Amino acid sequence: MNLKKTMTLNISSIFRKAAFLCAVIGISTLTLFSCGSDDDDTPPPPTEIANGSAGPLTWILMSDGVLTISGEGKMPSYETTTAPWDAYRSSIKKVVAEDGVASIGKGAFKNYTNITEMAIAQSVDSIHTSAFAGCGLTSIVFPEGMTDIGEYAFTDCTDLEDVTFPSSLLGIHESAFAGCTSLNNFTLPALEYMGHEAFAGCTSLTQVTFDKDIFDSSLMPGVNDFFIGCTNLQSIDVQSGGVSAYTSVDGVLLSKSKYSLLECPAGKAGSYVVPDEVTIIWLGAFYDCSKLTSITLPDALETIRIQAFMGCTGLTEITIPANVNYINVEAFKDCSKLTKVTVMATAPPSLKRDNFTAANDVLYVPATSLSAYQADPDWSAAFSDIKGF
Repeated sequence: MNLKKTMTLNISSIFRKAAFLCAVIGISTLTLFSCGSDDDDTPPPPTEIANGSAGPLTWILMSDGVLTISGEGKMPSYETTTAPWDAYRSSIKKVVAEDGVASIGKGAFKNYTNITEMAIAQSVDSIHTSAFAGCGLTSIVFPEGMTDIGEYAFTDCTDLEDVTFPSSLLGIHESAFAGCTSLNNFTLPALEYMGHEAFAGCTSLTQVTFDKDIFDSSLMPGVNDFFIGCTNLQSIDVQSGGVSAYTSVDGVLLSKSKYSLLECPAGKAGSYVVPDEVTIIWLGAFYDCSKLTSITLPDALETIRIQAFMGCTGLTEITIPANVNYINVEAFKDCSKLTKVTVMATAPPSLKRDNFTAANDVLYVPATSLSAYQADPDWSAAFSDIKGF
């Protein structure tokens, strides 16, 4: 027998023996002898980690970190009790609320820092107090049908960058998005209510746009602190062509008539001239506008409300027009560089407490009214140095 024939017989014998062994242990000979094939990198399907109930709802957590909530009805509140999935908080990466779920309960996922995604069905009409506060969410698209976002619902979600609000949304409550320091620009729908400090401390915001049909009751009173601490916010705009009670001029929010200046964004810098029509500077309108170095007030101005210019540390001087008759509490408090104040009124306007607290500030008034200002207990208490011009 020649060498070639011997090798052929040996290989054939080896294959037959291997095929027999494979048949015994259940391995395909094709698999055993496949050449050059890659390993299968397809991950195994997720497996169930845990499940349970939450009031009328059920939940299931899978090994891929997805927590799915199903059923019909509202989720219970977990503000003072522990959520049934809390033992697995470090494993939860995404929350899915399926159709039929009506709400997300108070504190349901508070401080679940590994949650980066949420998918909420249109049946969910409300997200309650602190539901996702302190989570690791990066973006949110709220479904059409949602009407209410509760107080502190997303507070301190510091990785949250993008939010899309539905046209159905009616209310955003107190501090709902406060401390979301990565949050980018957004448009607000025609809200009926917005709570105090709703977006306080959102330091990445540069522009906010209000819907053209936003209602008067949603912003009055309290407009001054919705964006408090948003130090880079440069423009608050209102879409044109609707029935909104508001308008915007140069990124500053005013009543539609322009009689009331409601809010100047804290990031606005340099010089600003208040529109001629303005008669009232609303409470806190220029609160902490520390980047403004000059503000020109119009002759029509009559009233300066509480804390209107508080914390305007860039101002060095201000001229108060002759028609101003009332300056409320703390209107010019903590304007630390404001050392020259000129009041044009011949009769001293009503001046309330804690105003003009800068050191070495000087008040200039019409020479014919010098004695009247010096005799006025409120003006003489605010200024030790009053001069005529």
